[in-house]
Amino acid sequence: MSQGFNWDPLGKGVFDAEDRIQPLNCKKGEVANHIISVGDPNRAKLMSESLDKDTPVIVRQSNMIFCTYTGKYKGTPVSIIATGMGFAMAELMVVQARAVVEGPMTIVRFGTCGSLHADVPIGCFAIADRAYFVRQDFEKEGFPFEFAKESIPFNHELHLKVLEEFKKLTDYRTVVGPDTSADTFYPSQGRLDDNFVMENEKVIPTLLAQDKDALSFEMESYLLAFLAHKFPEAQMKTAAVCLTLAQRTSGNFLDNARKMAMEKAACTALLEILSKC
Repeated sequence: MSQGFNWDPLGKGVFDAEDRIQPLNCKKGEVANHIISVGDPNRAKLMSESLDKDTPVIVRQSNMIFCTYTGKYKGTPVSIIATGMGFAMAELMVVQARAVVEGPMTIVRFGTCGSLHADVPIGCFAIADRAYFVRQDFEKEGFPFEFAKESIPFNHELHLKVLEEFKKLTDYRTVVGPDTSADTFYPSQGRLDDNFVMENEKVIPTLLAQDKDALSFEMESYLLAFLAHKFPEAQMKTAAVCLTLAQRTSGNFLDNARKMAMEKAACTALLEILSKC
C-alpha cells in the first residue's frame, strides 16, 4: 500500500486476501507509474499489443469493467487501463491506482468525444488544455444543467508533450482547447429524449457563450484534471486527448474503420510520450 494512504476501518475490505485493491483488482507491482486510461476494453487490448514483446504483460481483469495491461514500452513500465464510462469509474481507477503505486504518476486519458464546433469535424484529435464540468441538477424543477464556474488546467508540461507528439501524426488534424466533461450521457450533453424531458436544450449554446473556445464533450477528463490539480500531494500529472467521434453540429459520426486507424496511430504516440516521461 502506498505510504500515506489509509482506509477507515470499514473500508479495509477493499483489499482482498491477495492484497489486490477492489474493484480495480490490482496490487503493488501490477500497475505502472505511467498509465494510459481508456474507456473501451477492446481499445486497451489493442494498445497492449504494442508493448515490448520481450517482457511479460500482466493482465488483470476485474469483476467490473476494469481491465489492466501492464508491461513495458522501449523499456519503460506502462499500464493501459480500461475504465468504462463516467466519473465514478475514472475516480475509482485514479484513487485505487494511486493506492498501489509508489512514487509520482503520469496518467494520459485517451477517449472519444463529440465536437462542439462546425469547423472541427469528425476524425480529429482533440487535445484538452483544461476542462469544465457540467451536471444535471436533479433537485430543481425541470432538472436544469449547471456548469462549473472555472475550468481546471491539465499539467502544462505533459500537455505540451502530448501536443508535440500528436502533431507528428500528419494524416490527422490536431485541435487544442477546453474539454467539457458531463455527468450524464443524455441531458448534461444536450441530447433530447421525449421519454425524459429536462431543461437541456440550451446546454451547448450556453457553454459556448461562457467560453467560445469550448471544444468537446465527453465524460471523464475533468475528473483527472481535478484530482491531479487540486491534490498535489498525490504527485500526479494528467493530460487528455480524444478523437472526435461525433459532430454535434452536423450530426456526423466517424466510421469504424477510420476510428480503428486513429486508435492505432494514437497508441504509438501515447506510448512514445510515456516512454520519454
